[in-house]
Amino acid sequence: MTNTKADLAGFDLADFIERKSTLFLVMGVFGALAIYISQSTGDLGTTTDAELMTTVGFVSAFSLSILMYGLIYMQLAEEFGGWTALFRAHYRVRNAPLALFSLFSFVLVISIFAILMRHEPVIMMLILTGTYMVGVGVVLRLVIGIAGYVPRTPV
Repeated sequence: MTNTKADLAGFDLADFIERKSTLFLVMGVFGALAIYISQSTGDLGTTTDAELMTTVGFVSAFSLSILMYGLIYMQLAEEFGGWTALFRAHYRVRNAPLALFSLFSFVLVISIFAILMRHEPVIMMLILTGTYMVGVGVVLRLVIGIAGYVPRTPV
């Protein structure tokens, strides 16, 4: 269903979940990994190196779970033929399960963000590390691009 026929005929959420079960499975694995990390060490914190690395693992696992949630919604938008059609589908009576799924999923993501915000130093560290990695990639691309314009002289 790559057009709005799913919107008009009623969307089968169970069928979508069955077809995209690998995305849901991976999202669950990352969520379970985050819980396992948080329960295996007791308190999460940033006072010692071990606590910091455990907290980084916890935040990263939950962040990957949220990323999988985003990928699931990208697949839903593709299923309906775009974001506008997906938005409109939520207001059809036949798609009540889709609307409830979206509502409860959104509330779940908000609660995960609330948990993650308790670990602001780790989030800042991850943002800075990500920014550094992107910056290195940009600089390397610039160097490679400039190197293509430099004339080569025989030695």
